Amino acid sequence: FSSDGTKLAVGSFSGEFKIWQIPDLILSCKVKAHKDRLCSISFHPNPTSSSSLNIATCSVDTTIKLWSLD
Repeated sequence: FSSDGTKLAVGSFSGEFKIWQIPDLILSCKVKAHKDRLCSISFHPNPTSSSSLNIATCSVDTTIKLWSLD
């Protein structure tokens, strides 16, 4: 969950992640992030701006990626 509790990040075996708006469960973003399955996804605890979501993902493809979803 994002630090304000309004977004949920979900990773998948396909290497993509989705951002859902809470509590309405509206899909706001879908990203093909990695070549292999995600093993972790996390929001930054203090986003750089109120309109920015900073997310880190890592995958079994041995990569770590940082995302800014403006």
